[in-house]
Amino acid sequence: MNKVSQLDEFRNMVDNCNDRESLDAAYQLLSELLEINSLKYKLEKLESGLTDGKKAMFYFFTAGLTEDEIAFATERVKGKANRLLEKEKKEEERKKELQNSGNTAEKVAGELDDSNGSQE
Repeated sequence: MNKVSQLDEFRNMVDNCNDRESLDAAYQLLSELLEINSLKYKLEKLESGLTDGKKAMFYFFTAGLTEDEIAFATERVKGKANRLLEKEKKEEERKKELQNSGNTAEKVAGELDDSNGSQE
């Protein structure tokens, strides 16, 4: 049976059905099929991106992990990334402080030059 005739038969079934519970069941079935198709698409999209970019270097090592191992690894990676982020933030703050103290030192030196110049 081809798809067009299958759809036509389904339409006839619906047209000839006068049982609301059966129609509700058909509606639920169709809704679930739509959701399954949507999830399949999302899954295919996720799977196709597993080896994109920098993820590729980790894929070989993570592909065979169990769900518990993945959860542990996820927490470990996130913790390390957070620590590195904090370290970067502290380094940025230190650089800003050094720039600010350098600007202050230049300002003080400039003021000293000005005051020495006016005393001469």
